[in-house]
This record gives sequence, C-alpha cells and structure tokens, in this order.
Amino acid sequence: MACFTLTIASCSLVEDALPDVTVNVNGSDISFALPQADEAGTFTLLNAGLPSDVAEKLADENIDEDRVKSVTLTSANFRIATTGATVGFSAIDRVSLTVTAPGFGTLTLSETDFTSLSGNEVLLTIAANTDLLDHLLAPTADYQLVVTTNVAVPGELELVARPEFAVTAKPL
Repeated sequence: MACFTLTIASCSLVEDALPDVTVNVNGSDISFALPQADEAGTFTLLNAGLPSDVAEKLADENIDEDRVKSVTLTSANFRIATTGATVGFSAIDRVSLTVTAPGFGTLTLSETDFTSLSGNEVLLTIAANTDLLDHLLAPTADYQLVVTTNVAVPGELELVARPEFAVTAKPL
C-alpha cells in the first residue's frame, strides 16, 4: 500500500515539474463592411458564426481541449482592405472589437482610439488579461466591430481584423 501511494505522489510531482505547452495561433481574417454614410456616426458591424481557429489548431497539434488552461489574444492587426479607398484611419475616431460565443457572454478584445492615427493598417490595443478559453473553444463565435467615424464615408469600406492567440495547455 505504501508503494502505491508513493507511485501516485511521484507521478503528480513529475506532472507538476513539466512546463506548460504554449501554441501560437494565427487567426483568420475577420471582415466587416462599413457602409457608405453621408455623415459621421457610430456603426455596429457583425461577422457571425465564424469557426474557431483555436479549436482547429488544437486538433492540428493533437492537443485535447481538456488540457487547455487559457487562450489569450496577443495581437490584432487591423486594416482597410478596400482597394483605392478614399478615406483612411484619419476618418475613424474609435474602434471596439468584441467576441460572443453561444452560451457565453460578450468579451471586449480591443478598444482603440484612432484620433492620432493615419494610414490603412495598425495593431489594435489589446484588452489586458482577457481569457477567451470558453469563447474560442466553442464551435463558432460572433465578432462585433463598433466604428465611430468623424467624416462621411463616401463608399463602402472593407475593414479586416486578423487576431493572433496564445494557447497554454498542460503537458501530456
């Protein structure tokens, strides 16, 4: 009996000594269509039912979802994808990006002030310490982008966010 207890205790010590596994996930583009508008305003744009890049990467890496300890957003590239767009980021005051998954609440991924930005591409400011584990292990997720403009938008703009995630899992 003492030998059995010693074996279980030593297995637990070995498991605790192994470092966690971290896998980086390059997410897919999430596209939003900002409509043409005759004046400045706030626009809520939705891209719903997107499959989880994180779940797909875990399957590719042969990591069981039960081993996952956390999923965090490490960066999000944001760009205007419309070719020949006549407005750039100087037309945008603020952007907020959120994610919702069936059965889970809404989490804010980024709130970025654009008032001093120009050009067509930027890294969004990431919300600190947001664990997306439940949201991104769900089969699908809904992303919402709220854009506040400071001028009219002369034609529809395609706005694209490309997230990158870090997945931390227990070792085998």
